[in-house]
Amino acid sequence: MSGLALQNVVKEFGSFRAVNDVDLTVPHGTFVCMLGPSGCGKTTLLRVIAGLDLPTSGSIGLDGEDITRVPTHKRNLGMVFQSLALFPHLTVGENIAYPLRIRGAPKEDQKKRVDELLSMIHLSGYADRPVSKLSGGQRQRVAIARALAISPKLFLLDEPPVGARCQAARGDAGRAQAVAAEARHHHHRRHPRPARGDDHGRYGRGHERRRDPAGCLADRDLPPAGRQLRRRLHRTDRI
Repeated sequence: MSGLALQNVVKEFGSFRAVNDVDLTVPHGTFVCMLGPSGCGKTTLLRVIAGLDLPTSGSIGLDGEDITRVPTHKRNLGMVFQSLALFPHLTVGENIAYPLRIRGAPKEDQKKRVDELLSMIHLSGYADRPVSKLSGGQRQRVAIARALAISPKLFLLDEPPVGARCQAARGDAGRAQAVAAEARHHHHRRHPRPARGDDHGRYGRGHERRRDPAGCLADRDLPPAGRQLRRRLHRTDRI
């Protein structure tokens, strides 16, 4: 199968089961949003997919390959953390180039890719600027650009930054599949325009409780942040 496939994935911490027998398929070129209250296991599931935590049982496949025990740096995926996790001692360009540098990419290729991504996120000329001098929205865009630097097969977002310019996802992420975790209880400015996504899974108590295909999940069922994210992604490209 082309895409991401989870089968009977379980993650336990001692006697506590954080992810409970999850099956999930994300076809190539689609965007899936996992909705659920804080603490229901969304971030843990993303960490298992990314390889930051190993599942207690179950399997994870990507484009037909079993990656359950494959190290994170060999999974060819990009992830934007809720905290963004930018390196404060590095410049904007060095942050974006970091995934390429640790993979041994030539410096000329790193610079070319950084310039491409800075143009994509509308921050051309910011390569030498310290990240501490950026606004919150600019930091979000830099985090997205860093995740896209290696042209990942899979793009993971934990509490996606809805204020960021998701045009950064056009092109690179449009050729991948994406999974986002979004809490259902947030207080953000409401957006009046409707939105549509590819697929939405509602999670609770560590497992998927309901799946809503494209167009079946009403905007009123989403938190304000989720409605904004869905509209922005639909306006650019379907990831």
